[in-house]
Amino acid sequence: MWSSEQGQALVVEDNPETRAWLISCISTAYPAMAVHQCADLLSALALVQLHDFDLALVDLGLPDGSGMEVIRALQRRPHPCYVVVATIYDDDHNLFAALKLGARGY
Repeated sequence: MWSSEQGQALVVEDNPETRAWLISCISTAYPAMAVHQCADLLSALALVQLHDFDLALVDLGLPDGSGMEVIRALQRRPHPCYVVVATIYDDDHNLFAALKLGARGY
């Protein structure tokens, strides 16, 4: 994992206000962490290929697909990433599917 002195985070959220709030939470907790952001699946998948993320906050309901694909892509990378799902979905199906893919929080 990362220390408070380094690390990279990814925030995948299509709602601009929610995305800004999630970024502020990370920046408050880890001031030195670089935070990358995007609002759709395609951009998220591109960022996953470019960076080794230590932390990812991922929304499941994206305008061009599911955040589950982002979780899957992060888990395929050799660098370990702590994934937390940040979504309005509160059903067991999405919860268990995300945890099965490797999310550590929901």
